[in-house]
Formats: sequence, C-alpha cells, structure tokens
Amino acid sequence: MLLGKTSGRLWCYLPKSILFRRTISAQFRNKHNASDSPSPTSFHWQPFVRSSLVESGKDDLRPICYASDTPSSYLSWYICGPTVYDEAHIGHARTYVTFDIIRRILEDYFHFRVFLALGITDIDDKIIHKARENQTTVLDITSKYTKQFFRDMKALGVRSPDAILAVSQHIPSIIQFIQKLIDNEMAYVTSSGVYFAVDRLTYRYGRFRCVHSPLTSWDQESDYLLHKRDVRDFVLWKRSNDDEPGWPSPWMICKGRPGWHVECSAMINALFGSELDIHGGGIDLIFPHHENELAQCCAYFERENWCRYWLHIGHLSIAGRKMSKSLKNFITIQEMLCNMSAAEFRMFCLLHHYQSPVEYGKEQIEEAKQTWKRLLEWDQRCRSFLHQHEPLDDYPISLSPTMIAIEMSYKQQVVEWKTQIAYNLAMNLNTPLVIQIILVQCRNMHRWMDEWEKDTNHSIKTITRLGILRDAYQYIHQLFHIFGLEMPSHSNKDNSFHSPRDSEWIEIIAKFRQQLRMLLKDKTIDDKQLRKQIFDICDMIRDVELKKINIELKDNKDGSYQWQYLIDHEDSSRTS
Repeated sequence: MLLGKTSGRLWCYLPKSILFRRTISAQFRNKHNASDSPSPTSFHWQPFVRSSLVESGKDDLRPICYASDTPSSYLSWYICGPTVYDEAHIGHARTYVTFDIIRRILEDYFHFRVFLALGITDIDDKIIHKARENQTTVLDITSKYTKQFFRDMKALGVRSPDAILAVSQHIPSIIQFIQKLIDNEMAYVTSSGVYFAVDRLTYRYGRFRCVHSPLTSWDQESDYLLHKRDVRDFVLWKRSNDDEPGWPSPWMICKGRPGWHVECSAMINALFGSELDIHGGGIDLIFPHHENELAQCCAYFERENWCRYWLHIGHLSIAGRKMSKSLKNFITIQEMLCNMSAAEFRMFCLLHHYQSPVEYGKEQIEEAKQTWKRLLEWDQRCRSFLHQHEPLDDYPISLSPTMIAIEMSYKQQVVEWKTQIAYNLAMNLNTPLVIQIILVQCRNMHRWMDEWEKDTNHSIKTITRLGILRDAYQYIHQLFHIFGLEMPSHSNKDNSFHSPRDSEWIEIIAKFRQQLRMLLKDKTIDDKQLRKQIFDICDMIRDVELKKINIELKDNKDGSYQWQYLIDHEDSSRTS
C-alpha cells in the first residue's frame, strides 16, 4: 500500500496550522503588538509593487497598505510551497530566499505587520509515482522531503512562516470548498471526478499579464479531456485507485483526492477568509495554477477580485534553460551550498530584481561572491578603524569654516544615499540598485578613512567627521541585517568575531612593539647584532604570530601603526 500508516501525526515537527480565521488576529497581536512599531504611513516613503495581475489594462505600481486601518490590521500573505516528492533545487532557493528578503523589508524596514502562510503540497500524482518507484509509502516520501525542505530553508537563513498548511490536513475544508462551487453551478460532477466550469465565469479567463495565448492553448490536464465540457476546465476532485491516497466525498462512491489548484484556494479560505492581501510564487505558477486559483476563489466568493497583490519571482535558468525537476537539469540546494555560502547566494538574489529572470552561471556566481567579499573587507576596515579611534571625546570639534563646510558635504552625501535607498526600496523593491548605492558609499568611506590616515597634521581629525563615518557604518549594517545578512562584527556565531577584550590585548602588543622599534631606530642599543635580533622578533610578531590569529599589522613610515582583523572569507561569508 502506498498510503502507509495513518496513525500518528505527519506534521508533528511543524508549527501547528491555524484552522479558524477568528484566532489569527489574537495570535498576531500576541506576536506583534500594534504599538511596537509605527505604521508605514507615518514614513515619508510608502512601498509600491507591480502586481502580476493586469487590471483595466493598467500596468503600473500600486501602493502596499493595510486593507483596513486598525491597530490589529496585518498583511495576509500566502506563498505556494513545494510539492514534496524530491530534493529542493536552486530554483526553489531563489524563490524562497527572495520572498524572505521581501518579507524582511516589509516587516523590518517599512514596519508592516505581516502574517505569512506557506502551503505544502503533500498530495499529488508526482508523489504517488515517486512512492511506486521507490516501493515505499506516500507518507514516507512526503515526510522525508518536507523535513529536508525546511532544513534547506534554515541553512539559507529563511525565516519560518507563521503558519504551515499541509494539504493532507485540510481535506474537510477542500471538500466544503468544492461543494459550494457545485452549489453555485460553477463546477460539475462526472464519473471521473469534479471539474471547474470555466465558461460559467462572469469575467475573462486569463487575466495575468504573461498569458496572451488564443483559446486553443488553454488545454490543460489532457488525461481528462474526454470528461470535460471545455478544454479549459480543470480538475477539482479526482477518482483514486485502491493503492492511492483517497478520501470519501459526497459526489463519488469510490474514494478520491483533490486536484492541485483547489488545494491552495481552500487552505487560504480556511485561514484568511474572503480576501487575501499578497499571494506569491514562482513565475512558472502563473498558468495554470494561479489563473485557476483566481477563477475558483472569485467564483466561490462571487466577486471579481479576491487577492490584492500577486507577486511572482522570475525564472532561474542554467545555460539558458529553465530549472526543472522534470528536465533533470537542476542543482539541489545542498549541492549549491558546496559551491557558495548561504550569504553569497542571498547576495546573488539581492543583485537581481525579484521579478526578473536570472541565469545561474559562473559570471553571476562570481559577481555575488566578489560583492560579498568587498563588503566584508569594507566591514573589516571600518570596524578596526572605528575601534582604534574611539572614543569620540578624544577629538576636537570643527571650528574652521572650511572644515565645517567639508564635513557638511560629507553629511549631505550620507543623507542623499539614504534617501536613494529608501526610494529604490519603495519603488517595487529594487534591491539591485540599493546594493549598487551601498557599494558606492563604501568606496566613499574608504576614501574618508584614507584622508584621515594621511592627515599627519591632525587638521581633519574631528569628532564630527568620525561621527559621520560611524553613522554611515551603522546604517549599512542595519540594512544588511534587514536583508538577512549578518557581517562578522555583528555575529557571535562567526569564528572571526572578536570581543573588546581581544582588541585591548592586541593594542597593548602593537604599542609595545612600536615603542621597542622606536628605541631601536634611535640607536639607544649599541649592539648591532642584538638590535637585529630584536627587529627580527618584531617582524616575526607582525608577519607570523599575529597573522596566526587573523590580525594584520602595518608599520607606517612616520613610526605609527595600523592593525585590523583578517577575515576568513569562506567562514565569515557563511554567516546569514
């Protein structure tokens, strides 16, 4: 039997699904108190997105806002999860990491309250075929690959959803959903199952922007053509064989199981009710899955619009071909993580707009790796620089009008790029441009530190200039934290993390070595051989011993020194 044992809970390791809409608001208020963060409308920038659904011939940006302006309002968001019959591949990784970035931006940057549900398809023909091939049960297959999927998501740093909806746990809701469609004469029963009647819709079928094909191209589920009234009709409930998962229903004597498209619609209805704020998935789900979801729900609720924003992640391809399990040209997430870190892959996603297709090739991978490496090197230098020049009280306040004007120009630069970042995040979540703005500002900060270090006369070393640099450094760190990236200086898990006590000891060693070298240069010690031996020891401390503990020490020509932490890029880039 493919079914396996039905006793016990398949989903015992997953968060409990919420089955009644009336409990959501109370649970959400416990999780996110409405007073914890200001409303996004209080910010100068409000986010806009381009929904995949074309309405009234318009293709423009729409502002994201709550459906109702109350303290308990939240954005209801459903994402189509995987069909758990095989390992997740990098196409899945791009979809769910990118949605995780969008979620973090909405929650942590624009301060929206979001309730996100993820659907898990654990009833499907592909799962049944996989169980037959492996001579095991459907339960064994779905349990194995569901656990593996969530392990992969954890490795990629994806936040857990607020609710996980498994199809097998929502059969009564699905049956109720189908029955109402039959009662409304939007579905019909045949000997092979129940079908949705597309010709009964009161609006055009095919409303998504990517669907422009003539009627003859709407053929779907060709195995059931003989039982359909219209080639566009799709299965809501199908007959099951004796060795397949099945449940009793009001329409058939034999047991059956739900069709793919109705599963998500019924689960969303059970959780969120008659209106959904955001529906997400990969671009490949637009047709037929999301087109059919839209048709079902609008027919069920007897309204033209059901979901306010449809967001789709662009295709990820390899050598110009779409990533697909059926084409056997996919790279699993675990295989990908052997080639690049989770942080580097997240940077890969940030460097490409969420709605754009992207090629997973050597050039794109290297770009992500080098971008993350440059940012780690910037972080390394800023961290060491700020540590060596704290506290601010050690430096004077600018009094010269010329110096004040220069510092004001620096401050204006920071204000301008913060504004540019806010604008690009608000305009359809344009993370590629945001990353480019950050990289430009990092170069500016390198230049500011160069100017400071070259200033032997202490003419520009002021409390204001150092404060501007520290503010810019902290702001960029906050942004990367929002994006789901943690730099070593902000992560206790990273091997390159150093405590303030470590820095104090390094400073003591560096100062002692500097003073010793100054004595040797003044020829206070006459013994040339002894002087050479001491110089050699100083060089060994700099070139060997300190580098063993990832410290780089440089001797300047004027007798001063600089030191900084060296980062093991392989280890530190894995922090996410």
